[in-house]
Amino acid sequence: MHKIKYILIAIIFLVAALIEASLRYITPDLIASYQNHPFIKTVLEYLAKNAFATSLIARTIWVSQVILGILLYPRAYIRKINENIIGRIYSDLFGSDIKKHRITLFKEISYPRALWRHICAVCYHLRPKYISRFIPHLLYFPFPGNYLMVDMREGVYKKSRTMFKVEENSVENCEGIVGLIRFQKGAGTTILDLPDITDVNLDSIDISNLRRKENKVVKDYMDQGHINNVKQLKRIHMRARHFLGSVIYKKGGKPWGMLLVDSTNPTNPFSNTIVDKFKIYSNVLTELLS
Repeated sequence: MHKIKYILIAIIFLVAALIEASLRYITPDLIASYQNHPFIKTVLEYLAKNAFATSLIARTIWVSQVILGILLYPRAYIRKINENIIGRIYSDLFGSDIKKHRITLFKEISYPRALWRHICAVCYHLRPKYISRFIPHLLYFPFPGNYLMVDMREGVYKKSRTMFKVEENSVENCEGIVGLIRFQKGAGTTILDLPDITDVNLDSIDISNLRRKENKVVKDYMDQGHINNVKQLKRIHMRARHFLGSVIYKKGGKPWGMLLVDSTNPTNPFSNTIVDKFKIYSNVLTELLS
């Protein structure tokens, strides 16, 4: 019954949009061409005669759609607005280059929610398309504590289920660069020039044998990136080399989450201008999300 109601509402909005769009094309010549179709001719004459009122009604219907959407589904509309903001920030910082850079809004969540997300992620990676990533997710178990999850993202792997544990007491226990910047309560913090391991096959890595060049490079990446083991590294889709992040706060000063840019660019992509803009955007998001 609800589906039928929503379909009917959608049809009403569509008809209103079509009427609004077609008003400008109703001319005397068009009306005259329907001389042999009295009903259509009468409708066109009415619309032409009452064009202003018809347009006003159609626009009112469209405005009511937005208002009803905000009233009935406030979270969905707010999320859509936030997604547009993240997209605009990305465009301003990097243009349309979505292959080397990405921007992510992480949200801090409680342990029960993190545990549920992990269970869903394990089940999700049972699908044949993603089965190669099933074992890394299965072997990882989130221990009690708050976590930073991907809330929205512009760039590759938009629907990533990767999470990072929040560490409050020890820098050695920070999980990834995300966890490190959260621990430092960073504001425009940059971490640059991690080793390039983009093309390394992690299945053949043994970090206990540092005589092999590949093993040593991966070990250096893990040390600089605060990654504790290869299993954790395998869960990370994009092994970026450069990071720029700021903690986003709620009212009262508690962390809401984090805004992070990461990049696989060969050289540092964060000019002083980009860092300054990023700090401004982080402050804006703190105002919007708090």
